[in-house]
Amino acid sequence: MYYDNKSTFYVKQYGPAILVLFLSFVLIGSGIYIYISKNSTSDTPDKEVIVASDKLENEEKIEETNTVVEDNKTEVPVENNTPVQEEILTTLPEEYSNLKVLEKSSDLVFDKVLDNNKIRVTIPNTAKKFDITLIGVNFNNSITDVNAKMQSELSGKTVKIAFDEVKVDKSQIYAYIYINDELYNAKILKSGYATFQEEPKNKSLATNLKQAQTYAKQTTAGIWAN
Repeated sequence: MYYDNKSTFYVKQYGPAILVLFLSFVLIGSGIYIYISKNSTSDTPDKEVIVASDKLENEEKIEETNTVVEDNKTEVPVENNTPVQEEILTTLPEEYSNLKVLEKSSDLVFDKVLDNNKIRVTIPNTAKKFDITLIGVNFNNSITDVNAKMQSELSGKTVKIAFDEVKVDKSQIYAYIYINDELYNAKILKSGYATFQEEPKNKSLATNLKQAQTYAKQTTAGIWAN
């Protein structure tokens, strides 16, 4: 075949092959670009979903933790440290003033022995207290530690009281004391802690008290030891 010049020869001879090769590179490059772009784009949503999922999971854990903490909260009762003001009654309470002679009361709580040998008792479930003078007992002649011995014997005990003819005289409440049905007035005399004192009006149990003192004398107990 005859060509006018070399340029025409080369164009005719190699032009189509070069064009095909160029188009091939373009197509391959385009394919690679599309592939990379696609993979890069598809990765982004997955990462965002993972981050969002982790965030949601953390928020749920925090909420569960707060719920557990709230559930574990225990209401601590506020203690009332205000001291209860005790009330010393100067008159016999009505519920005891109606007791008949030698009728025993309901339980009272022993509080303490006073310096004047009176016994202070507390009305249960209250702060009300009143003092009792023991019928038939004279502490003018008594052992030196009589109050300490009485305190020891009565401490922590519940007692009952009973009255004779005269319940109150000159603002003093006169009564018999019982511990487990034992007449404590008589026990004091039987142990020789003090002496018997006869009273003209309150003498229903005078015989019992005299016999208790007689026993102390015979056994030389307490003040009768000399």
